[in-house]
Amino acid sequence: MFKRFYEAKEMKIEATKQQLIEFLESHVLTPVEYHIGADETIKRKVRATRMHLNNLRSAEEVENFFWNTMASDHGIDSYTRIVNVQYTPC
Repeated sequence: MFKRFYEAKEMKIEATKQQLIEFLESHVLTPVEYHIGADETIKRKVRATRMHLNNLRSAEEVENFFWNTMASDHGIDSYTRIVNVQYTPC
């Protein structure tokens, strides 16, 4: 898993800040936030992530935030919670 993480991190993302945010919004944030299995902790994390993303100035900052967040203990916990919500039947 970590090998794939580092390989993906080395790839250059060619998108604007807005395109990255729209992708994350439509594929991660909104589906998780409105999933029937999303608890208040997940919804709070989604809202905080959304606010932070909107305050970033460039696509590079969005990309760095994503990788740095996912690599932290809190990011791994959030990822686990999100995956559990997304793959829990409604």
